[in-house]
Amino acid sequence: MFNLSDYHIKNNITPEDIKELIRIDDLVYGTEVYAGTYDICKKWFTKNNQIYTVLFYKNKIIGYINLMPLNKTTYLKMKSGQISDLDIESKNIVRFGNKGASCILASIIILSEHRNKQVTKMFIEHFLQKIKKLNVLKIISVAVSEHGERFINKFQNVNFVSYDKNGDKIYEIILWLLVLIKPKDIFLT
Repeated sequence: MFNLSDYHIKNNITPEDIKELIRIDDLVYGTEVYAGTYDICKKWFTKNNQIYTVLFYKNKIIGYINLMPLNKTTYLKMKSGQISDLDIESKNIVRFGNKGASCILASIIILSEHRNKQVTKMFIEHFLQKIKKLNVLKIISVAVSEHGERFINKFQNVNFVSYDKNGDKIYEIILWLLVLIKPKDIFLT
């Protein structure tokens, strides 16, 4: 029987948890194109330990969001499709700060057996509060699936900007207007 209280979210994880995030990537995307490696993700995490928002069912990781603040040069290269998220090195990642961050939304995954409106709503609402607290101003995101593209297009102030190396659409989301998502649409798909 479904019980929302069996789910919880953490912003602070350990490097050991990253192995489970990689396993989830492999389950959802396979290992050919989109999945990162433990070494890459651990280097990102070591540079900025605030990049992951992780969803748990009981004590098991069942989803996560990776949002990384980037230096200006890397952000612009991502926006133009010159590089992909797997090309990002730890030196390209910056700390969240008072000036406002320009980020890449590198992953948003919930295992299919746990995707339902209540869990998704809880997870996304938590994430939206987090990006507001972290003063995120702009997000680049690559839509690698229909679910991802629908999610991106729920934000207001979304613009298609380019294609990446794999032919996937790159979008830029401008958040500084503080109106993040069309409220009536957030959990309909």
